[in-house]
Amino acid sequence: MTRLSRFFRRQFLFSVVFVAFCVTSRFAANAQDRAAWMKEARWGVMNHYLADWIARRERIRMSVEEWNNLIDHFDVEGLAKQIEAVGAGYYLITIGQNSGYYLAPNATYDRYVGIRPSKCSRRDLVADLYEALHKRGIKLMVYLPSGAPGGDRVAVRALEWQRGAHRNREFQLKWEEVIREWSVRWGKKVVAWWFDGCYWPNSMYRSSEPPNFASFAAAARAGNPDSLVAFNPGVVPRILSLTPHEDYTAGEKSKFRHRHR
Repeated sequence: MTRLSRFFRRQFLFSVVFVAFCVTSRFAANAQDRAAWMKEARWGVMNHYLADWIARRERIRMSVEEWNNLIDHFDVEGLAKQIEAVGAGYYLITIGQNSGYYLAPNATYDRYVGIRPSKCSRRDLVADLYEALHKRGIKLMVYLPSGAPGGDRVAVRALEWQRGAHRNREFQLKWEEVIREWSVRWGKKVVAWWFDGCYWPNSMYRSSEPPNFASFAAAARAGNPDSLVAFNPGVVPRILSLTPHEDYTAGEKSKFRHRHR
């Protein structure tokens, strides 16, 4: 077993538990209709496949060339067989996170950020994963942070991102364009989005004018109006819904209590 295989196996086992606690939001408009399949699927697998995590764990230097090499050699058939073998009904993968490396092309992101060569992979791994999963009846979901990649100073500056309780209007308008391009590219291949790091919902998304929760969700559904959307406020004491514009709750928890009967 290679180092990367061991890395993926660790992430796979962690992620099975993580996604199993996502639940349908009772507040979202039309959520019950859109999210009905999730209840029937029962549970799924979430996989963090991130450039900085891989570089740190495998003690390699990440670069555009190395990232494309990893993505080009990602065995979608092998992964799909693993997901099928454990009986999961859906699979959720990270498009990217804090490093600024993403596993699918995005011309809008490249236009705004201006990094050359692009840190968005040449291969559209999401589209290829769909082909392998779909023929096995497994649905595909994607993960993306609600903020700019914090570990990439060039991207943070170009996208006009301010971490903290700020309106971030200029950033959000750009970010929704980036999301919209991916959503239109994938169409109905992607059935749900999981947006991480919505730590300041009152400052960023509760405005009556766009950008807000409504425009954020609309960008994610641009290519698939039936796509589910969840906004993650982080680790909180209870599972909650942030807005009627989401269809299920992110459900992130780090501690669980076992009650004895």
